[in-house]
Amino acid sequence: SVIPQHQNSIDFINSLVTNNSHKAITFLEKYNKCPPNYLIIPDTRILVLMDATGSMSDCINNTKNAVGQMFKDIQKVLVQEKVKSIYEVKYVIYRNYNAPIEKLIEWSEWT
Repeated sequence: SVIPQHQNSIDFINSLVTNNSHKAITFLEKYNKCPPNYLIIPDTRILVLMDATGSMSDCINNTKNAVGQMFKDIQKVLVQEKVKSIYEVKYVIYRNYNAPIEKLIEWSEWT
């Protein structure tokens, strides 16, 4: 028979493989004592796709400002509605077809 700790480890690995984040977090919290809210998992992802082609150069600053305002508005609504939400953001830009291949599409990490 399998000892309980080993079975718990197997269950943990299975929770990772099947993306069962609740079960994985429960396991981690049980065996890794940490301060509350240490394990934060985002529940929303926002992808910002930006046209960085030559013709858009005049609009890029306006776009950056609009995206900044969007996040301020999101935060304001979350606070007003008392919603505890964690979100991640990734920026992706694309350029003209004649840009160097390594600059054609660039992106940030999820933050």
